[in-house]
Amino acid sequence: MKTLTKTLLTAASLMLGITVVNAATTWNNAGSDTQIFNADNWSNGLPSSTNVGAFAGANGNATWTTTQGLTDYYVNVTAGTISSSGFNARTISGGEWNLDGGSFSHVSSNGQSLGLGGGVQYNIINSASSLTVANGLSVSGSGSELVLNVGEVTVSGTANLNLVSAGTFEVNGGTASIGGNINMSTNFNAGNLVLNGGTLTATNLNYGTNATGKITLGGSTAGTATFANFAGTEASRRIDWLTGSLISLTISDAAGWAETEWNASRMFFNGSSGTTLGLSWADATNSAVGLGGGSYFDFDSATNTLALAVIPEPSTLVLFGIAGLAAMGFLRRRK
Repeated sequence: MKTLTKTLLTAASLMLGITVVNAATTWNNAGSDTQIFNADNWSNGLPSSTNVGAFAGANGNATWTTTQGLTDYYVNVTAGTISSSGFNARTISGGEWNLDGGSFSHVSSNGQSLGLGGGVQYNIINSASSLTVANGLSVSGSGSELVLNVGEVTVSGTANLNLVSAGTFEVNGGTASIGGNINMSTNFNAGNLVLNGGTLTATNLNYGTNATGKITLGGSTAGTATFANFAGTEASRRIDWLTGSLISLTISDAAGWAETEWNASRMFFNGSSGTTLGLSWADATNSAVGLGGGSYFDFDSATNTLALAVIPEPSTLVLFGIAGLAAMGFLRRRK
């Protein structure tokens, strides 16, 4: 995640170590309409990297009802609502959006999606903030990132989240609810899903052909990711677990999926497959052998859930042994 530009130093920004940049233009809703792209609605013209916008909703909420794209806007939202609606798709390209309060929503009467691209950084950093999309959401292009730290991302109904052309969705906390699939790639254009915490649910984890969409499970915060099943091209799957990850991954309708992916060299530990590590699935799930780095895989076949488990330190095992012997001695004395 890139360094964030902020207008107000809040508790959330303090926790995340955010750099503060004072706003140069403020939403005042002084124009003849409520369109977010109308320069007359901003005190000093449209937001940019050198003219950071502050949107607090105090002067009224904003709308976005035409195909006019939002390109290279730098905006800090601390309250209020920005609503996108209409017949056609909408695109946010480049720039940086920080939701530190308030909400952003998109609904199309023609089922058209909201696209985040052009290297945009879209950050949700307040538990009261939400991004809600009714007709599908895409993150595309190198450097384009949707980052959920707290709050909510919702793609409602059966609409999909598409991660393509190196676009990234990073979940560090909060709740992400995807009504349809997470599409990790289309033909020759793969995206990235990074899970470091929080809660993620979706229908299927779908992969296109000729592109390897990558899921990385890392961080040091407990979290869950739940899918009904895999879909699409098996050969395109990549699932990489990093040392210390506390994420559990459930593919509820795919019995034994973890062993299948490991044996097919589509699942990795710190970027290395079982073949590279010289570890069978039996080895990788055996605490006496493990993956290295003090970890082994723990698969719950009742729920089809995989997580990393920590191999106990020798000193811990000694303590357990001493405690066991002490308990046996106590029982003998009672007899």
